[in-house]
Amino acid sequence: MAWRNAYTIDKLKQQLDTTYPGWSFLGTKGDAAHQAVPSDHNPNAAGVVTAIDIGGGGGLNIHQLAGRLASNPHPDLKYIISNKRIAEWQYGFKWRAYNGSDPHDTHIHVSVGRGSDGQSKQPYDDKTNWAIKPE
Repeated sequence: MAWRNAYTIDKLKQQLDTTYPGWSFLGTKGDAAHQAVPSDHNPNAAGVVTAIDIGGGGGLNIHQLAGRLASNPHPDLKYIISNKRIAEWQYGFKWRAYNGSDPHDTHIHVSVGRGSDGQSKQPYDDKTNWAIKPE
């Protein structure tokens, strides 16, 4: 199946490339482990991947970025996982404990859209800028 990234994920990546040259792009489309479970790293029914993993570098503090994204969420943002915490759309992006197998302490995960993991539906193609710069 042909697949593509959600346009809003590409917009976030483009902004990070411009603002933090040298940041670590850890990927969008999932590996075999992701493909074995429901994940936004897998293409949805429309063939769209709605997640990105972001590492540090280039002056980017990933956990501070996660805080900025949660406090000023993009219209398409579904949830963020960062440093054993998760901030989700349906809970007003308030941080809660995250107990998944990966604590996301060396990278952050950003998902867009609405719906269950791996089955996200629109909105995920809004090209509005993300709030990635410190205020």
